Amino acid sequence: ENYLYREGPNPPARKGQSPKTEVKLYAGKINLTNKTIEILVKNEEPLAALQFDLSGINTIRTIKDGIAKANNWTIKIAGQKVLAYLDKGKPIPAGFHVFAELTFEVNSFNEICIKHPVALNTSAKNYALELGGCVGKESSEEGYETLKEVVLGKANEGELQGDINHDGYTNISDVLLMNNFLNQGGEPPSGEHNQQAKGKVKVELGNVNYENRTFEVLYNGSKTVGGFQFDFNDDIGIKTISGGKVTANDITIKHYDNRVVGVAENGSPLLPGKGSLFTVSYKKTTSEVCVIDPIFSSISGASYTVQTGKCISLIPPMYGCADPKALNYDPNATVNDGSCEYAEEEKEKEEKQKAPEKEKPAKQSKEEKEAFHQAQHDKKQEKIRQKEEEILRQAQYDKAELEEKQAEEDQKEEELGFDLEKVKKGVLIPQVTAAEREQIENPQRGQMVYDTDAEAFTFFDGKNWKIAGIPDEKSANKKIKKGLFGGWK
Repeated sequence: ENYLYREGPNPPARKGQSPKTEVKLYAGKINLTNKTIEILVKNEEPLAALQFDLSGINTIRTIKDGIAKANNWTIKIAGQKVLAYLDKGKPIPAGFHVFAELTFEVNSFNEICIKHPVALNTSAKNYALELGGCVGKESSEEGYETLKEVVLGKANEGELQGDINHDGYTNISDVLLMNNFLNQGGEPPSGEHNQQAKGKVKVELGNVNYENRTFEVLYNGSKTVGGFQFDFNDDIGIKTISGGKVTANDITIKHYDNRVVGVAENGSPLLPGKGSLFTVSYKKTTSEVCVIDPIFSSISGASYTVQTGKCISLIPPMYGCADPKALNYDPNATVNDGSCEYAEEEKEKEEKQKAPEKEKPAKQSKEEKEAFHQAQHDKKQEKIRQKEEEILRQAQYDKAELEEKQAEEDQKEEELGFDLEKVKKGVLIPQVTAAEREQIENPQRGQMVYDTDAEAFTFFDGKNWKIAGIPDEKSANKKIKKGLFGGWK
């Protein structure tokens, strides 16, 4: 063709050498209802001809759409084989393209694979070729929805090839790989095992509202997260999951039994930072709830290192005497409030009230004296032991109060945006970029930050961020940018 139609040289008798440029050929999205499949190509140089077979189907019926049709290529099909070349059309330019959409017939669908590919340049020399993996039901929208149900625990894997990254598990990483391909315009999964991504995430349980039966799940991450999954160690009867970064980023969130799964499908991924991930509304109370088996992954499905925090109790604390040895022991009390009373103390009080004036003791034998002193010693030791136990119980109670006060201070620091301890020594205003300032959730009236991009202090007036020190008539309705007052306009 190059010789006949494009005034190229007469084809040489010897076999041409393959260029080093690589062409990647993928089986793409599948529509099981219409029985169609996309063929994707990624080429670094112009492409003039392509040939391949499809296994896993009975026959190819038609070819439509795609860049091959748009560039007026000649396309022929026979059974499972496709032959396409530019003829009098245009070469396919370098890039990532949908080569064509094929309709096919199949009796029992399992997976479709590309076989025996050949790719040529305009001089009829072979390109080096690389093939993507075979595709199954998970490469269809129906299969993707089933994959999410499998990860959530609501469906069995069945005929689904759920382990997309071949790490031995079907989990959120596989969902993210398919989401990146089906919904985000990414390349099809390579079928190779994903390596651990560099980055750390901490997830822990926060404040409990016993009256409303809700608690927070807190998040702190150093990298962008495209999705996550984890379980609670006990069935708490999850009612709803809402608020926090999940709602702010419009992340698709699902729960089933004690498992939670979140994917940034149509929303935004979780950016580096910390805060409330979401709030859980629950039905059942339990003495201990923990986060177990957490997976946080990048947009492309690579997993981060995850650390979990302390467990929490969903049973409201009951204050009272929690010591079984005390006279007023309350079996329902979970926190000792220091009100315990003991038998020896009551007996001593009664004896002191009823006892007449002391009479001179009768003369005692040596053995009686030793027994008396031993009894006094034992009684004194018992009082010391009881006092030590009371001090220990009080210390535990004080510690619980201190931890509660510290949690309240930590919450205030988070809401205010600075360290209360540092206020006593001088305030260091938080330093952020303009982009980070715009991402501050629910800023409070009067909240101030130092904008490092603009090199100036800014404060929130309840509606907008304004420049500190500039009159309202100068700063109103103006976006903050460099040029005026040391870098503002």
